[in-house]
Amino acid sequence: MKINKIANNIIVASMLTLSVALSNCSDYLNIVPDNIATVDKMFENKSKIMQALATCYTYIPDNFNDHYRTRLSLGNETMFPSVYANRTDVFISNRVMVGDQNVDNPYFSYWNGGGYTASLYRGIRYCNIFLNNIQDVPDLEPGDYEDYIAQVKFLKAYYHFLLINSYGPIIIADEEIDMNAPKEEIQQYRQPVDDCFQYVVNLIDDAITDLPPRRIKTQFGQVDKVIAKSMKAKILLYWASPLFNGNSEYYSDFIDPATKKPFFNQSYNKERWLEAANALKEAINQAHTSNLKLYIYNKPVFDFDLDDIETSGVMKYAYNNRFSIVDPWNSELVWGYSNVNPTAGASIQSACQVKNIEYPNNYQFSYNYMAASQFIVDQFYTKHGVLMEEDKTFDYDNRKTIVGVPTDDYHKGYFIPDDQEVTVKEYLDREPRFYAWIATDRSLWRTYGMLYQMRLRFNQWAGGGSQASGGEYYQTGIAIKKWVHPETQNLFWERIVVFPFPLIRLSDLYLMYAEALNEYNGPSDEVYQYLDRIRERAGLPGIKEVWSNPEIVKHPGKHLTQDGLRKIIRDERAVELSFEGHQYDDVRRWKMGDIYYNEPIVGWDSSKGEAKEFYVPVTWQNRDWVTPRDYFTPLSNSILNQNPNLVQNPGW
Repeated sequence: MKINKIANNIIVASMLTLSVALSNCSDYLNIVPDNIATVDKMFENKSKIMQALATCYTYIPDNFNDHYRTRLSLGNETMFPSVYANRTDVFISNRVMVGDQNVDNPYFSYWNGGGYTASLYRGIRYCNIFLNNIQDVPDLEPGDYEDYIAQVKFLKAYYHFLLINSYGPIIIADEEIDMNAPKEEIQQYRQPVDDCFQYVVNLIDDAITDLPPRRIKTQFGQVDKVIAKSMKAKILLYWASPLFNGNSEYYSDFIDPATKKPFFNQSYNKERWLEAANALKEAINQAHTSNLKLYIYNKPVFDFDLDDIETSGVMKYAYNNRFSIVDPWNSELVWGYSNVNPTAGASIQSACQVKNIEYPNNYQFSYNYMAASQFIVDQFYTKHGVLMEEDKTFDYDNRKTIVGVPTDDYHKGYFIPDDQEVTVKEYLDREPRFYAWIATDRSLWRTYGMLYQMRLRFNQWAGGGSQASGGEYYQTGIAIKKWVHPETQNLFWERIVVFPFPLIRLSDLYLMYAEALNEYNGPSDEVYQYLDRIRERAGLPGIKEVWSNPEIVKHPGKHLTQDGLRKIIRDERAVELSFEGHQYDDVRRWKMGDIYYNEPIVGWDSSKGEAKEFYVPVTWQNRDWVTPRDYFTPLSNSILNQNPNLVQNPGW
């Protein structure tokens, strides 16, 4: 995170000295420095305490700088090239989704580290060390002491929440364990899920009191009231969701050996949705008071778009949506991960970026092989704001039919009109977010200060890279623009436009609030209002307007029932938050893994160069989801061997 002016000191002396001391400790909780003098020196003055504070932030999972090991690709939105399918050291998200998760060295092992992931218990241990020693710093200014403690309490709560989300019941590490503590004190039991959630919420409440309403620009990324209230609200929403709220279906036999009772409460508590809704409304109000609002692009447009921006049906809104992600620290970003390394050749931006046509064999900062799935393409609406299959005006049954590239005003800026070029019907008359975030064959990509025609068929050099060059190509024939700033250039790291990775956006708060209200009370004008705010920015009609129109929708009135509106809200989340790492956790908390994650990854036949052969649906990767096993990450065998009081997650 960016901590004042020490963003570049995230991994500094404090991290180096402490990590050396911690690295030799085998027990995940017994992370105690073996050199007390070293710890004492870390709290000698304000300069060093700032380094220690920055180190507390370093345990926030980094999903942006390494696409090989990113959690963003869990789920079924993306796919990496199958040429690497037999390598165990790359693309671990894909390996999880095809059923290769294991108990010897689990992927994304937040518990003890390993599987290319840092231990969050180490982060919590560091937070506890910080909280136990900050009182020794002699030169803190008035208010600093309370502020720093509040930040670290929040981080400590956040790391506990990430563990709950990954494992269900966890060990609450509220206190620092002495290195000489008896074995029974170290070998603790997992706690009931409700107790774990309550601990996290209480700790955030404690932190909120001493946090400022909103940080100044030089401190963006550092926790404040807006961030803390937003994360608390999200945590309460997760607690209210089916996976954690009265889950007798999956976990009635998942028993706490200490109490002989189920780890999961067996009775559904509807009131949790009200608690979440109230917290979300408070977070939204705090955000609005701090001048956060949905992003609207108000800067000069690219010269090559000037002729199209006023007449195109999608361009104005496409700018809004594209830059809502990549415009650094914009008005919509509640909390962002700012420790993004522009020289990281394995960043998400480089995985999505096309190669420079002038230097087609140079792969630096552009690999063009993080592809989108057909599933997520189907999630985007038509221009009327409903799914393709729901839109009466959309020729759904013939959506795979090859047609000429359109020349009408609506599609200006996405295609170059050309009588010789073709596309498919399902790429026409879609919503502006589709055109902002998805790149298809023969569509336009804005990069290097120019318009770039994407050529995604076999050996047609999509941005300079062919299928013949090491497997680095968009295997599904569908590319992702969402994570690439339109002005980013490869070859030179200083020409990469760096932006924070969004952890929470205002639109996410709106969607969560709509979901909580609907789950508690069913449809209401307030639910529609918050959905419509997002849809208006996206260039779509309001919920009531479109879902009351029998000339457009096949099932008018769907928004009037709780079940119908629930589906609409979930569809809206799928589009608005696509590729941001939410889908996997959403599907899990809704207990819908069987429905989503046993379907294969489908795309076009990118092994073919002719349109009629390319536009043939192909299964590129089969997926394997087992319920209830895959809802939670397994504990490693080594951890279970170290602590006989722990029990493994069901199915493992």
